[in-house]
Amino acid sequence: MNDLSEAKILPRSNLEEMVRKFVADNNIHAVYGKDVEGLHIVHFLVDEEEEDETLELSEAEKLDLNNFFLKEIQSFYFLSHEVQDNKEHSELYWSNERIGDRMFDLCIDFNDHKMTCVVYECDGYDCEDGSVEFETNFEKSLILYEDLDAFQLAELQGISDD
Repeated sequence: MNDLSEAKILPRSNLEEMVRKFVADNNIHAVYGKDVEGLHIVHFLVDEEEEDETLELSEAEKLDLNNFFLKEIQSFYFLSHEVQDNKEHSELYWSNERIGDRMFDLCIDFNDHKMTCVVYECDGYDCEDGSVEFETNFEKSLILYEDLDAFQLAELQGISDD
């Protein structure tokens, strides 16, 4: 932060001209003028920067995760899990897969007769015994499948009549 004790105090006309020129030269949306106390006020219209929350994956990693998902939804463990009961608030199904040196958690949710699969990357940390443990990082994700209905799910599982 600047030391305001050494800041220049400009005549209003000079300051207003500097603001007008800055706004025009930079094509900025701004509203400026005097407040009730005679202070020059400038309001800039800004676009809030949002952090990208999409998990970055290579095409090969996406393909590997997609293949893992397809195998997982055909597994005995998945087929016998509560997620298949079509309950309104079924239990989430979690599975993990290592691809190269990255670990991923896949969360499969089945609600309102639709299934969604979301992938999260896991952060590894070293344990005292020298092993590595992983923890799901929920900051970024990738939706592999969203709102699959029963027919789409059956087709993916290879059990449809088609």
